Amino acid sequence: MATDTAGKVPAIAHAVRATEESTGLTFDVCVDLDATSPLRTLDDIRTAVRMFEDGTADSLITGAEARRNPYFNLVEEQPDGTVAVSKKPDDAVLRRQDAPRCFDMNGSIYVWRRGALLDDQVVFFPSTILYEMPAERSIDVDSEFDFRIVEWLMGQREDL
Repeated sequence: MATDTAGKVPAIAHAVRATEESTGLTFDVCVDLDATSPLRTLDDIRTAVRMFEDGTADSLITGAEARRNPYFNLVEEQPDGTVAVSKKPDDAVLRRQDAPRCFDMNGSIYVWRRGALLDDQVVFFPSTILYEMPAERSIDVDSEFDFRIVEWLMGQREDL
């Protein structure tokens, strides 16, 4: 499971099974807190899990409102080298504010129902829901630049 191409969800499912086997416990809900998203708060975790447990979704992800919208100002390169809006809406969107709300996954908190996680080992189900977090707590550290931003933001926080 520890390869450059291995997905994290099968590893999480494996960890759940191994933990249940070694402890004799069975978990109803499984939560993944990515180490690369250190700005989430305890309240974010509690609220996301509560939101999940109060509903019927098979999974929950976290994200922040996207700065770019695929219906308005996010483009894809076409095979001929031209670009086009990534997601063509039925009606023209003339202002970003009129486009459907879109979110950037922030990789901060993932929540699954045990059965869904173990059976399908995916993040998204038809019932997946989103817990929205503010941009200032939604930076995923994937580069040295991200690390520097997070380091600065953590120095400004009063809730640590």
